[in-house]
Amino acid sequence: MSSPSANRPALPPDNTNLAVFTMISKLALKDLTLLSDACLIEGEWAVADSGHTIVVNNPSTGAVIGTVPEMGVAETRRAIEFANAALPAWRARR
Repeated sequence: MSSPSANRPALPPDNTNLAVFTMISKLALKDLTLLSDACLIEGEWAVADSGHTIVVNNPSTGAVIGTVPEMGVAETRRAIEFANAALPAWRARR
């Protein structure tokens, strides 16, 4: 399994417009690696198979916070299957 930060897609993704990226870059995070526009599936940072993303807004201000992948059925199934397979080992760590 490789490091998530090594596989994290570079910002801005090809399908994110510059205005969204500009808003994301203005967030007051000390560690911008905490903000990712990918999902962790099987220990790897994954984007949607379609490449599409969804803009996430702050509900109180309407400001753009970032983007998340628009995951579909196939990606969701992969995530569930991996989580189910990993559960016994995770549970045994207690």
